[in-house]
Amino acid sequence: MQFLAKLEDRFLISPKLIYFVVCASFYALHVFRAKFIKQYLGFDDDEYGDLCAVMALVSFSFMTMWSTLADALGRHRTVLIVLCLALAGSFELFLFVIRVNNMTARFYLSAAVLGVYSFFASGMLPLTDFLTLRKLSNRPGFSRDLYGRQRLWGTISYGLMTSLVGVVVQVFSLNALFYLIPASSVLCAICVLGLAPADEPKSLKGLFSRNPKPEKPIESKSMAPETEETKLVVGGEEAEEEIEGPKKPRPIFQLLKNPSYLFMLIVVFMTGTARAVMTTFLSKYLEEGVKLLPTQVATAANFGIFLEVVIFFFGPTYLRIFGIYWLLVFGQIAMVVRCWAYVILPPTPSNFWLVYLIELLKGVAFGFTQLAGVKLASDSAPKGLEATAQALYTSVYSQLPTVLAAVAGGRCYKAFGPNLLFNVTSVVSTVALCLFVLKYALDGSIRFPGFKRRSPPEETMTEAP
Repeated sequence: MQFLAKLEDRFLISPKLIYFVVCASFYALHVFRAKFIKQYLGFDDDEYGDLCAVMALVSFSFMTMWSTLADALGRHRTVLIVLCLALAGSFELFLFVIRVNNMTARFYLSAAVLGVYSFFASGMLPLTDFLTLRKLSNRPGFSRDLYGRQRLWGTISYGLMTSLVGVVVQVFSLNALFYLIPASSVLCAICVLGLAPADEPKSLKGLFSRNPKPEKPIESKSMAPETEETKLVVGGEEAEEEIEGPKKPRPIFQLLKNPSYLFMLIVVFMTGTARAVMTTFLSKYLEEGVKLLPTQVATAANFGIFLEVVIFFFGPTYLRIFGIYWLLVFGQIAMVVRCWAYVILPPTPSNFWLVYLIELLKGVAFGFTQLAGVKLASDSAPKGLEATAQALYTSVYSQLPTVLAAVAGGRCYKAFGPNLLFNVTSVVSTVALCLFVLKYALDGSIRFPGFKRRSPPEETMTEAP
């Protein structure tokens, strides 16, 4: 035990392992979702797009609910464990769906099961982000700027899990998913139970009230503001006098009242839309439009995560040198260049090496945006709403754009082909970049050469892993 404690003190293993197992469970179905829906369930491209839209819509709708519930109860670890186990159970429902022969009934049942699956999956990554940030904040010698070095293990897990599932499915067929997903989810729950920071339970009293009592009431009436709850001492006994103050807004509205955070969400949504379009349709375009081989498409995907791992590892250095806002600018520039590159690129198989180079920008775009966006969301959140802020950021950056890409993008691709879709996507990402640079250059958050740099952040940073 002392040896493990020393390893934890030196290398901070626990959040890395948590990210690894959570992402293994979360991404077990992700990459082979199309293959499972089309080949195992027997649906066509249009039905596949509609089912993906259902999954994304459910994830967007309920992602913040799990984090808000965990914030209110103070039981982030427990909620994450429940989600892991429920995820495994919900996927097993497809064993009953496949027995339905009527394809219309099977479609609606599949939509319901995928909706339930997404309902539980939606809260996993934001809660993992929160638990990691709490671990970094509470541990002496570490800071939240080391988030990227923990998050990169999720990317590594994604790559390894994709390869593992691919091999297992090829050898044992898609039925192997009914064993892999429950196994990875149970392992995830065990690791979270043993390694995640302990819950900090809150009183259920006032949980559903919009004006809860303060946690530490003032002991003297003369010292208490008129709108606060005051304790009176009468004959040695305490009596409580409650004077109702102004109603507090709900958690989501508290976050959206922050103009800087709201603007960041708008820009991140536009950038996330470009990312969702590329994620959803690029493989199809490379296979059908550019005529690349499946192995070349897979190699391009691996190029896409290479720089992401590098950026997450050197995250503390990038944050210290450039700051949050410049990293967001770099991430958006990479996305703009990537989108326009596919507009300009001649669709010929001999250009496969250019595709590999372009896909390096995918890791740059996601790495810088995620690294800075998570920290900005955490810094902008009022105390007690940190997990909710993470969930709202993730839903706006990942889930809502996926709904738009699956529904509108799919129909645009089918009706007009990839050229119009990629052109529109490139314009949207360019507008997002211009708005972001203009806003934060005017308020001084980013400085161009010749301007005095802003003072460094208050948090002390360490180069520990």
